[in-house]
Amino acid sequence: MENSSKHISIWHDNVALPTFTPLNRDLNFDFVVIGGGISGITLSYLLQKQGAQVALVEAKRLGSGVTGTTTAHLCYIPDISLPSLIKNIGKEKACLVIDSWKASIDFIENLSKENKISCDFKRVPGFLFTESKDEVSQIEKAAEAASTLGISSVLTTNTSLPFGVKMAAQFENHGQMHPLKFIKGIVESFITLGGKVFDESRVMQVVDGEICEVKVETGSSIRAKKVVMATHTPFNFNIIQTKVAPYRSYVLGVRLKEEIKLNGVFYDTKTPYNYIRSYYDTNGQLIIIGGADHKTGSRSDTSNCFQQMEEFARARFNVKSIDYMWSGQTFEPADGLPYIGKLPLNENVYVVTGLSGNGITGGVVASMLLSDLLFDRHNPLADILSPERIKPIAEGKQFINENANTVAHFIKDRITIPHSNLQDLDFEEGKIINIDGKKVAVYHDQDGKYHALSPVCTHLGCIVQWNNSEKTWDCPCHGGRFNATGEVLESPPTTELKPLNVDIKVESKLGNN
Repeated sequence: MENSSKHISIWHDNVALPTFTPLNRDLNFDFVVIGGGISGITLSYLLQKQGAQVALVEAKRLGSGVTGTTTAHLCYIPDISLPSLIKNIGKEKACLVIDSWKASIDFIENLSKENKISCDFKRVPGFLFTESKDEVSQIEKAAEAASTLGISSVLTTNTSLPFGVKMAAQFENHGQMHPLKFIKGIVESFITLGGKVFDESRVMQVVDGEICEVKVETGSSIRAKKVVMATHTPFNFNIIQTKVAPYRSYVLGVRLKEEIKLNGVFYDTKTPYNYIRSYYDTNGQLIIIGGADHKTGSRSDTSNCFQQMEEFARARFNVKSIDYMWSGQTFEPADGLPYIGKLPLNENVYVVTGLSGNGITGGVVASMLLSDLLFDRHNPLADILSPERIKPIAEGKQFINENANTVAHFIKDRITIPHSNLQDLDFEEGKIINIDGKKVAVYHDQDGKYHALSPVCTHLGCIVQWNNSEKTWDCPCHGGRFNATGEVLESPPTTELKPLNVDIKVESKLGNN
């Protein structure tokens, strides 16, 4: 892969979001929304527009989480297959789900027009395609299920992709946009309406009650009637975390030797699936290609995932250069649908999680649904997407498999003896190393300094794993992520990996240069 590739999303590279003052005093609001991504920002705007006083609280900077790493395919076909969706919840409820996801794309389009948000929104068709004749039946079954739900589709072998497909199902009125330009516009409208934003304000605890209390790292707190965790997964521990599984997905931004007319957003039938769209920046056309998904923390050499995506790209496109490469995190729900609503065992705390690979459309669905729930308005989606729903048949196998995986990591990673030693560590590399009979997470920085950390995730005690492409420590159990020196990057943990005072004796590699 070319060394000129930027390890940052195209969205972060060309948009600067506004910054705000951290929470530094105790305050009172009607609602507190935690999380500065598309779900949290859109919900905050909707609540404020209805006359509520809303505080939006973000641990880092707005858009620094999943919204900044999405590819912003706007699709109303969920990641779960349409036949499975119908089987799980029935035709009537499946129609309601599809209609709600369609409404979310309409909402993005209309809000962009009303608020004059220039976010490169564009309506394009969506294509589910296969390059294998063995998978043509999957496409045909998807089209048949779509017809059952009143969704028009066309079976075709002609797409604007520069390579042949065995079959594709074409669905009209999907979309694409620039996600950070969109949330930048919304947050500006939110501020104009009187909303308040506090960034660099990591929430450490939410106390449920008739009046909730949101406590941040600085020691300040906000009291509010209701609280929403729009943090991709709830922090600290909640039973809902056993119903979602964290996955990493990898993306390349590719320049071609010649521009192609790529009209659509594309997904294939592979597991994990590959996804493709185009975008135009100041340098011209960029083909955005994603895939190579795997369970978070299950691979140390994640650079192989980028290599896999490069091989996929070069085999199908006339690649000139790879200008961007980045990864993002999704949470896969047990039954294929997100969990949106009241957090189990709470009265006034709500949650958004399990948005899967369609986080932009799902995030807007969440904001519209929660806007109704927080004002005690009926919404027919509420029961279907409730975090308290129980579907043992639909969820059973996935639920058991994911939690068995978590338990296996919890046990195996503790008893496995690391084989690495300090001499194996290159610059800007980390590994779990046995030092004096103890497992230590050691990072060797670019200046030659060794950072020794406890490898025990501060969420529920699983052992973290090194991610060599992102230079992070990732937890394989519930998706918590830390930077190389132990600071929290992604929830559910709220506290850093514990620094260890160990005697590190190794000949400095700087001295060998």
